[in-house]
Amino acid sequence: MFAKISGAQLFTMLYISRVFSSLTYNIHTGSKLDGLAILVGSLISLFVQILIVIPIFKLYDRIKYGNVITVGYNCFGKNGIVIAWIYAIYAILVGINTIVQAMFFLDNAVYTNANSSLLVLMFIGLVLYGAISGVESIARVSAIFGVFFLVAFGFIFIGLISSIDIYNLSPILDYPIKQIGISIFDNLGRNTELVAFILLYPYTKGDKKKTFMSYLILSTITVQIIVFLITTVLANYAGSLVFPFYTLTTISYTSIFQRLDSLHMALWIVLAFIKATMYIFIAYSCISISLPKVKKTYIFSVVFIAISISVYWIQSSLDAIRYLQGFINSGFIVLILVFILPFIVYIVYRFKKENSVDKKNMVNTGYSIDTI
Repeated sequence: MFAKISGAQLFTMLYISRVFSSLTYNIHTGSKLDGLAILVGSLISLFVQILIVIPIFKLYDRIKYGNVITVGYNCFGKNGIVIAWIYAIYAILVGINTIVQAMFFLDNAVYTNANSSLLVLMFIGLVLYGAISGVESIARVSAIFGVFFLVAFGFIFIGLISSIDIYNLSPILDYPIKQIGISIFDNLGRNTELVAFILLYPYTKGDKKKTFMSYLILSTITVQIIVFLITTVLANYAGSLVFPFYTLTTISYTSIFQRLDSLHMALWIVLAFIKATMYIFIAYSCISISLPKVKKTYIFSVVFIAISISVYWIQSSLDAIRYLQGFINSGFIVLILVFILPFIVYIVYRFKKENSVDKKNMVNTGYSIDTI
């Protein structure tokens, strides 16, 4: 049976993953944009993202089993391996980037004088174990901590209300159209979960379009709130901070907690774990399609070694961290993976006049959720 998780579970997985990216957001990273430009751009980006997933929904409406990779094998034969590995490599890079961000945060904001080498290795091991456990396990953990995050985020917001200065949200004075355009593309690039959605689609039962829209709307609202708080509370000071949202938690007070930075630290690590685990699982599922005869343990062993070496190397170089994040958060890359590649597959699929994807062919190309 192909359906393994509910639409609500897929929603929480995607939402938590997107939230982690939002918590690492710095409004002055890359191009210098006004806070209001980012807010307007992220709202417009919501509609752009709805438009670019139309081809993939049209493709999935025509097939009974599988995803863009398995249909690619039907359309291009053995050359479909190229599509599988494009998505696999991207998912691995997102997983590596997530682990690097989590460890960078611990090194620079928490354990500033500690040697984190063992911690990195342990974290990677936990991520691989979570991925091996399967999509159902990841979904269950996501459901629990999704609720926990919303409650914690509510406390943080309440604790910051008195610090909000609406006058810090200044009008867009310099090149407003250019700033908003950059913001739209930036938000598209940061939403790597669009790629995760189109690959996790066949694992999910229920109304997937409703799940997607719910995720997109709530994640956009969350991003808007985070950017609003950073802009109105920290103002220009945010530009000098590596972790502006963490700084917000250090000044957030409630009647229950004195300071909420410890809560943020715990959330940061758990959300990073869930996001990294989800993408490593996606990478494994893509690889297993292209290499159906290779054992699961071999694939994960190679992935563990590759990720460990990559994380240690990238973590030692700020330039490497910037280049990796720049690639991962590129709106152009997300556009290729979410719109252009699926559109090409959809067009070829229609030209070949295939009314459905045969389940037997799926198994022959290695795609079987029961064995992943």
